[in-house]
Amino acid sequence: MIAWAQKEDGSDDVAVFSGIAQWDGKVLTICREPATASFVVPEEWYSRLAPVEDDLKDMLLDAEYCFSVSVGDLDDVEDTGGFEKTGLKWPQGDDD
Repeated sequence: MIAWAQKEDGSDDVAVFSGIAQWDGKVLTICREPATASFVVPEEWYSRLAPVEDDLKDMLLDAEYCFSVSVGDLDDVEDTGGFEKTGLKWPQGDDD
């Protein structure tokens, strides 16, 4: 999963979250360690799935498939029904 966010200065911040995709015929789960970091991919995201191009494999941790999401703070949002909680933690960067 490629997660896109915006830094306070307006520049892009990007994180890659890897895992093993498990399909049970109905539900797609990204299995991660620890198991509490695993999450179900919402069905409406399936159209975002794409094979990783060879020139991006190294950058995307040797993934075979990927999808992108946008993330951000929900401080002033009253209705969070359109958002998905994954429980993933944004990696700490050098400038944090």
